[in-house]
Amino acid sequence: SPWPAVLAAPVAYPLLKLYLHYDDAWWRNDLGLLSGHFNNSASWKVKATNPMAAEDCILSKQAPFPVQGSYHDGDVRCDSAGLNCRGFLQTAYMGDLQALRAYEIFHLSGYDSVIQLDHSVLEHAYLLDGLHSALVDVHAQLLAAANVTERVQAMRPSAGVLSIWSQRAAGFEAGCHMPKDGPPIPAERVPQVSLQPFTDERVLVANEAFGTLECWAEGSLVMAENALAKLGLSRPDWLPPNVYDHILFGVNRSTKSQFMTEMRSPTDLMLARAGI
Repeated sequence: SPWPAVLAAPVAYPLLKLYLHYDDAWWRNDLGLLSGHFNNSASWKVKATNPMAAEDCILSKQAPFPVQGSYHDGDVRCDSAGLNCRGFLQTAYMGDLQALRAYEIFHLSGYDSVIQLDHSVLEHAYLLDGLHSALVDVHAQLLAAANVTERVQAMRPSAGVLSIWSQRAAGFEAGCHMPKDGPPIPAERVPQVSLQPFTDERVLVANEAFGTLECWAEGSLVMAENALAKLGLSRPDWLPPNVYDHILFGVNRSTKSQFMTEMRSPTDLMLARAGI
């Protein structure tokens, strides 16, 4: 068989995630922030008629560091009364190349996707201090209103975790995928067409890159269930019939947009703004 065009449909791009741990979860203890997003990097995009100036290049211009996170995505532990909390704050969850380059200089430890940020490491201490400064700045009005600016300014994160899924991450090489626009395979048809790309071979594809919801495990799981059905396996007992009928290609829904609009909403601000 010729090489299936659908296998070249997705385009890979990197992602990074960064969490900071505080012994005093000030965003909850002082500000009462349990959910929602924050962002100091919304103004990166350059509004210019020159197509070569559509993006800032090389490094983020957001000083001291770009932060774009959420209050509800980090593990937090509190006392029995729900007070005196400690835990992780999701500080950055981004796919912007500028942010990746800005953080990548602190992530030079081999080919693992994740590193732990430790104050005993000189460059990590610099990053942790800068990130705390960025968080204080982006929450300046809220901190002032609660009269806790000086107290929070004096804090420092006790540790951090930085993950960058890029070509340097062995076994991953990317963080996410999106289909190219246009021919030869419309994006709406990629999941079905890629399920069995070689018509004369028993090779089946089940991956978010080709799935009904890129970047999310749901896309892979939907494709995996369709692959099993194609191999002749029946519905598993644990999967309700209405869900099974809903996810099978060609039963009730055959286009990707129908799956995407009915699956759970993403927590990532970048994906939410893109309507994904």
